[in-house]
Amino acid sequence: MGICEYKEFLTSPLHEAAKTGRLKIVSLLLDSSGKSPADINGVDHSGATPLMQAITMGQEAVAEQLIDREAKVELENQLGRTALHLAAEHGMVDVVIALLKEGADKDARDMFGETPLCEAVKRRCTTTGNPETINAKKVIQALLAAGADPTIGNELGYTPLHRVAAQNLFEELEILLEARVENQGIGNIDLQLKADPSSPDSSTPTTPLWLAAKNKHTAAVKVLMKHNADPSLHCQDPKLPTVLWVAFWAENLEMAKALLQEGKPTDPDYPQGEDSHTILHMTWLKRPNMEDWASLLVESRADLDRYDGRGYAPIHYATLENQKTIISILRKGGANLDIPDKTIQWTSLMMAASAGNSTLVNHLLNMGANWEAVDREGRDAFYRACAAGSIMSAVHILDKGEASQISKPDNKGITPLHVASKKGNLEMVKFLIEYGADTTAKSTKPFDKCSVKGTAAEVAREMGHGDVARYIETYKNDSQEGGFPKWDIKLADRSAEDVTVPQKSPTQSLTNIITSGLRLHRSGKQKKPP
Repeated sequence: MGICEYKEFLTSPLHEAAKTGRLKIVSLLLDSSGKSPADINGVDHSGATPLMQAITMGQEAVAEQLIDREAKVELENQLGRTALHLAAEHGMVDVVIALLKEGADKDARDMFGETPLCEAVKRRCTTTGNPETINAKKVIQALLAAGADPTIGNELGYTPLHRVAAQNLFEELEILLEARVENQGIGNIDLQLKADPSSPDSSTPTTPLWLAAKNKHTAAVKVLMKHNADPSLHCQDPKLPTVLWVAFWAENLEMAKALLQEGKPTDPDYPQGEDSHTILHMTWLKRPNMEDWASLLVESRADLDRYDGRGYAPIHYATLENQKTIISILRKGGANLDIPDKTIQWTSLMMAASAGNSTLVNHLLNMGANWEAVDREGRDAFYRACAAGSIMSAVHILDKGEASQISKPDNKGITPLHVASKKGNLEMVKFLIEYGADTTAKSTKPFDKCSVKGTAAEVAREMGHGDVARYIETYKNDSQEGGFPKWDIKLADRSAEDVTVPQKSPTQSLTNIITSGLRLHRSGKQKKPP
């Protein structure tokens, strides 16, 4: 057997000389004029040529010598990898350049779909913070200068863009995307990963932008948005959130601004979860910067009146959570302050009144909330305030409304006095009667747990509130000539938000309310408290 021969599954002398960096022996073997000269393109048991062995073992001088001696650069080993794959993987800048000059395929794919650029980027991702970083970046630049496509992915769709975005290598990301522009926008920067049947994680994120957002890489997100990445694309699993939702749950307002204001703005109204909330629905959360989130979404033309799966608009959640600033932002942006929910047709004012939140009631009224609106049962905000026992809320509403509200019946003929009597709320009953509630009004149907149809006094007695019934039946108002008195209600000089209605015994009158910050005026003769 000649010196350049080798048996199956063994390497040749040329392979051994190449991987050990013996330049003179390599030259000797290649220059042999014997009957069995060294085969410069011969392969070993793994399908590797001497050139591949030299590159794998870091023998750059030998590799360059073999390239100069016209070794074939397009050959593949058993894994489908070319010399260019190996040179890119090992960060050999000069070898990469030499291979490209000899016509090596810049986008060759191995059996896993990886390109030389994929290998170069993988090396860059593992060299952060060490001297090899510079070489890795130079290899990437050399491949891109030759026209390598950064959007070609492996068998799972994982592209170089995915890798640098996931690692927040925003400088390399910029380089990849700029090269794409210089090459007439080749490829798609929004390629999605393919489903991996062997992966236990079925919720693998897809686009480079989604990966950057998921890993909280704001800088990478900004670069991708600058190059018109599409933030509306979702993952293989439609239940996964969009990139904007990812930014929201990460409390990353800066990232959200990039998603909403750069390139192709994302959809601010994409719903999430079983209840189909939008992010604007969630700004009621007591977390930092929620006011800034609400303002950003309003500026981004989010649908301010969009209903979620529960039939609520964003302003309803802000009301239920007493978020006055959020309500003001929504209102200023054009939200409908009087939009009813889809179940019982409650407006924000009704919700606040039903909760007995007098401060919020006053806030909503000052913004122009409609105190005349009624729900599907024909009940307005004043009725709800009385049902909640909130005298202060009722006074705020009457200050904006009319005295006729005091005895306004619902669809069953039930008045605020009826509901206060049913609950046995003597203070609210006193308040309503002193304001001129009609004690003779009769309900047309039984309501709630009360089987009686009739006057408020009859309802009170049926529910076991004898003191309330007696008060209604014995009350005399000396000023009620010619109908019920018309009250002119004014708030005291100090802010109503600072007023706390004290807890009173059933025998106390409205004097405590008056001295707590309200001036009650009515036309006609003032009546002394009983």
